[in-house]
Amino acid sequence: MLHKSNIIDCEAGDHVIKKGGTARNMFVILEGHLEVRDGDSLLGVFGPGDVFGAMAFLLARPRVVDMYAATDCRILSLSEGTVRKAIDSDARGAAHLMLNIAKILCLRLLQTR
Repeated sequence: MLHKSNIIDCEAGDHVIKKGGTARNMFVILEGHLEVRDGDSLLGVFGPGDVFGAMAFLLARPRVVDMYAATDCRILSLSEGTVRKAIDSDARGAAHLMLNIAKILCLRLLQTR
């Protein structure tokens, strides 16, 4: 899936996701750290291996937070088209990806309790 996806290089301070924006992609941090913000409030910091934007992407809803690059970052961007093509060409790999995303989202729900 990597060769069919875009890699985004961000510099510290870049506004990566805008709250209220349309969700057409989900992302995986390959290098660096991102801050999760709601207005002036810092809600968390994501690092390598973390997935973000998945809930809005999967539910086709607007983004609910802003994401800023805390450091220089490399981010894997997965579009809906890329995911659909992966399902068609490599169902096993796509299922593994979606299972991992489901686990990550479940862990986040548990952490917010």
